Amino acid sequence: MINIFRRLTAKEWGMIALSTVFICLAVWMDLKTPEYLSDITTLLAKDGTKVSDIMDPGSKMLLFSFGSFLMAVFVGFLASRVAASFTTRLRGEIFHQVMDYSDAEIKKFSVPSLLTRTTNDLTQLQIMIVMGMQVVTRGPIMAIWALTKIWGKSSAWTTSVGIAVLMVLILLSVLVLIAFIAGIVFATVPQARGMLTGEDYVTSTQLKKAVNIENLSSAEFVYNGIAEKHRDNSDEIEYRVAYEATVKVGVKMSDIDFDIDQSNKVIVPPLARDCREQCSG
Repeated sequence: MINIFRRLTAKEWGMIALSTVFICLAVWMDLKTPEYLSDITTLLAKDGTKVSDIMDPGSKMLLFSFGSFLMAVFVGFLASRVAASFTTRLRGEIFHQVMDYSDAEIKKFSVPSLLTRTTNDLTQLQIMIVMGMQVVTRGPIMAIWALTKIWGKSSAWTTSVGIAVLMVLILLSVLVLIAFIAGIVFATVPQARGMLTGEDYVTSTQLKKAVNIENLSSAEFVYNGIAEKHRDNSDEIEYRVAYEATVKVGVKMSDIDFDIDQSNKVIVPPLARDCREQCSG
């Protein structure tokens, strides 16, 4: 994972830093909004409060809320740009590296494994970058900032928020550690990766998705043969007749149940149920 993030360009690191600045501004605005809400509540509790008295803190509260929304939009845009550009470049590097492999090296990889590396794995990496820049970064910043705002004002609230921040940090550390360990295991043990991801197994559901199961398909079979006529009560052949027969069969693909032999890697599509009944009749 560390080697992957070393491939980030200076421009992408700059966008990550800029998104962190926007996140800090959004957190500041989110924590500033309740202060104006408290002022509005205090004014409403007083006698003789006019609408003009509420407009000043109310307009500031709306302004900070809208500013936090804009910061979230900017962070989402930067996160999507970083994730898209990084995974696009990484996918191209994987493609060129695979094209440089010899035939002997290519045979060491399975087609499903290569497809997974260039599709599902990169998609998961893209999601991780976007979620990391938007959620994982914002949570600790807001927690620590909120702790500094109430520090010394109330021992009970300070203790509660401190414990919550500590639990969040521990949880994030454990999750990141587990993710890194799992990534290392999957990268170094191809057999375990194939067993857990199911890359080497095919199910009937996958096969039915691969074929058109909505329309009625037809098949035409031509038989050429020779029929023999034996004499009565004798094995002596009286004459032979050459014939040609054409049989047309309609098959509904949704009625086909695939027989899958995982050990021998054999897939047998038997005749549909309705077809068997018609053909036997």
